[in-house]
Amino acid sequence: MLYFLDMISRKSARLLAEAYDSAFSTITIETQRTSSKYKHITGIVAIPDTEYDGTEEIEHYQLRKDELYEFFYDKDYETWFLNIIENLSNLTNRSILKSYLMDIHTGKLLGHFRNPHDHSPEVERIQAGQALLRRLAQDIIKLDEDQPARFSNKTKEKINILKSQLEFEGYIYRNKHLYSVESAVIDPQAEQSYLESLVDSLGLSDPVTIKHHIQLAEEDYGNSRWSNSIGNSRHFLEAILAQVLERVSTKLARNLNPTIYKNATATRNHLEREELLTQDEKETIGRIYGLLSNTGGHAYIAEKDQARLMWHLALTCSQFALLRYEGFVRAHP
Repeated sequence: MLYFLDMISRKSARLLAEAYDSAFSTITIETQRTSSKYKHITGIVAIPDTEYDGTEEIEHYQLRKDELYEFFYDKDYETWFLNIIENLSNLTNRSILKSYLMDIHTGKLLGHFRNPHDHSPEVERIQAGQALLRRLAQDIIKLDEDQPARFSNKTKEKINILKSQLEFEGYIYRNKHLYSVESAVIDPQAEQSYLESLVDSLGLSDPVTIKHHIQLAEEDYGNSRWSNSIGNSRHFLEAILAQVLERVSTKLARNLNPTIYKNATATRNHLEREELLTQDEKETIGRIYGLLSNTGGHAYIAEKDQARLMWHLALTCSQFALLRYEGFVRAHP
């Protein structure tokens, strides 16, 4: 699945919206006293009325719109975007800012308000929205970097999660700029979705386990658990190879020893014997598997970069194996 634009995913757009909402809103807690009367009846024995006194906490949300407007104003955002922020209403609605910022990803926001793109085709609104999302992400990360004491720990955590997710998608924040370090024709989130759709459509024996490790690899990366992320990338690759071999062996009535499916090397050897992999392909996947198995740090490359690149390698090898198996299925109806 190819795209000709760098694409920030919907997940990153949501995390971005949550970071801005946390950074520019205030939540106060009001404690209220409660009182209630109730009667218990057990069997035929009535217990007299009892009164309960207690307290409950009520959260009050307030968007600091003026502060948000001044931030965007000082950053030289376009007038049409400033107008949207200036006209925000219902500032006690917890979803007001978040929903607006999330709608940038779909192009919906740019279609509902007067701006240079409001009458453009949807694809152009989405493209313009992507540029705006990248700028918004860069500015909130930079603000946290330049004024580390400004935000609460909760807000800083949201910004760090956003930063990690963007890195996972191929965007790196360095020297106060957000750079795309991946090829502009590949959307990693789309590739992951495509892989999961292949897993579902090809009828493997345990798709739940495969998708579980795919999601864990992403979550571990977002939580800075680099070794765990690499480990889960290896797990979903080996699970896919083993389940492909299982299906091929069943189709060809090979009756393999079940222990073979638990041995990564034996699995690759049998896939070569069944012509699902060539020798070169088997050896290439084997070397990549070796990299995935070595989760220690390496000189001259950050652990987070290593984890991100290993995820991409596992994703590519897995998709390659599944497409080969898809061809096998067509050849053996």
